[in-house]
Amino acid sequence: MSQAILITAYKDFSQLDRLISRFRDCYVYVHIDRKAISEAKSFLTGGGKCLIDKYIDNDRVKIVSKYSVGWGGYNHLLSVIYLMKLANNNPDVSYIHIVSGQDYPVKGKADFDLLEQSGKIFMTCNPLDSTSEMVKDRYRQTHLFVRFCDIRSQRYIKWDKRTRKYLPLERKRIGKFKMPEIYKGMVWASMPKNVSTFVCDFIRKFKGLCFMFGLLWSEIPEEIFFQTILMHSVYKDNIVNDNLRYTLWREKNGAVPGILDESDFESIASSNAVFARKIRSGCSTKLLNLLDGLI
Repeated sequence: MSQAILITAYKDFSQLDRLISRFRDCYVYVHIDRKAISEAKSFLTGGGKCLIDKYIDNDRVKIVSKYSVGWGGYNHLLSVIYLMKLANNNPDVSYIHIVSGQDYPVKGKADFDLLEQSGKIFMTCNPLDSTSEMVKDRYRQTHLFVRFCDIRSQRYIKWDKRTRKYLPLERKRIGKFKMPEIYKGMVWASMPKNVSTFVCDFIRKFKGLCFMFGLLWSEIPEEIFFQTILMHSVYKDNIVNDNLRYTLWREKNGAVPGILDESDFESIASSNAVFARKIRSGCSTKLLNLLDGLI
């Protein structure tokens, strides 16, 4: 059996190419933001082919561009679900990792095999009630314009904030889940394929459809999607509250989370993480060379 790497990306196609190439023993499913697909097609890899053409004949790599994705919108979640369905339909896949184009593996095949054998779900997961008021408002308030963030992100984010300031529409539940039943964490997670299949089956049922409709009016809906569904399932006890992603939660190299570089190598190498993020071409090149040597 093999593992699947699900990647959502929208920029830095040099880094994306290196990331895809790193997983020779896995199936790789990539969703590229529809707004960036022209750039992806024009990016030439080291072999002189564009990124799409390089992998078009590779049975283990599938690149799609179905949704236009904006920060905080609904379509990033739909992109992840779409990739999950592709992986679920592959009988050779047994374990799934959800990453971004700015992630990079920091462990070798043996460590990935141990994750698969554990049968555990590795994701951050905490009650929404334990988060800050700002985070709670992403879900307990109705975001009337957030659905349009996938089209023109910045304009509609401003409209959404103004609407919530003067017309705060609070809700007590999302779908059939009451607010105290909502759990939050990062979308970047690793799980067995039977869990991924369960999630995709759940959202086809009435309770799941109600939940998906409620997520339409939430900001960053993917950060409560897996956590809420799985904490109310038979897989609850299989969740490990650690997504095994090394992330620097402070500003570095002009971004938050910080863009990692070679100065982070020792911290990454001594961690239990299997992926590191965020990575950027140029700034992180020396780090990636060190990580390749570590693996």
